[in-house]
Amino acid sequence: MAFVASDFAHAVERYTHNYPHVLAGFKGPGIDVVSEIHDFASERNIEVQTIDIVKHMNADQPTCGWGCSGNPYDAGWNFNPTGHGDIHELGHGLERGRFRIEGFGGHSNTNFYSYYSKSKFEDETGFSASCQNLPFENLFDHLQASKQSADAFAYMQDLAMSEWSQSHAIYLQIMMAAQAHNKLENGWHLYPRLHILERAFNLADNSETNWQAQKDTLGFSSYSLSEAQSIGNNDWLLIALSEATELDLSDYFSMWGMATSDKAKQQVKAKNYTVLGDVYYASSATGYCTTLNQTEVAINGTQSWPE
Repeated sequence: MAFVASDFAHAVERYTHNYPHVLAGFKGPGIDVVSEIHDFASERNIEVQTIDIVKHMNADQPTCGWGCSGNPYDAGWNFNPTGHGDIHELGHGLERGRFRIEGFGGHSNTNFYSYYSKSKFEDETGFSASCQNLPFENLFDHLQASKQSADAFAYMQDLAMSEWSQSHAIYLQIMMAAQAHNKLENGWHLYPRLHILERAFNLADNSETNWQAQKDTLGFSSYSLSEAQSIGNNDWLLIALSEATELDLSDYFSMWGMATSDKAKQQVKAKNYTVLGDVYYASSATGYCTTLNQTEVAINGTQSWPE
């Protein structure tokens, strides 16, 4: 097949520019408007922010390690419109520290932009995009073992999970659950909803007037401005993820050993959302890249991994 420069340009626009910014909850030139993302914002009277800047890369000799984030980002590899390294470095400019589950550090939220682009590439071309392996089966085994212990929450806490791949797998489980429960047509769109809520939260918590005007639509109606300004990541994520999925994730967070306050739990309970039970979606290590429709299994201490 002959190389056509216009095909390469189209791939850059679609997979390197469009989809990462869709997942980051932006609008702007060359960025698709997805109804279940933008409708979520408009129903809450939240403005979807515009991004309209040129991003650059240097493919030569990186100034740190193998790849360095920034604009431009440095890379020690040849550019690829769906290359994990390229979209990973772009992801550093899109990720938000507030999305990190407590106990997890850098890179624990960096790769979703790459995975989403790769999943769309597979959908649209039928070719594998070579997504990274994630430890779905290993995490399932731990969750089942926790149910056989004297204290399931303590068991999961004692694991002290901190690997980036574990964080990505946990988020993807919530995306799968949202899709399985028909809360989202595409579970990936949980992430742009989260971005939209986070930007609106940051704008609202800078003054008493803004906070009082916005806190109900953001899902934080019981929080004062000072409480919002000092909220921890897990509490913020419990409320925001429950709001974005319209699922009560209080028990689900406990299943993972993710500590949250009684106040955050009560805030979520007040919304009367469907409670997400102790369930798991049995994806292969890379199956999430092809589809989020995965076999649901119970976390009950006895269920085995599906063959």
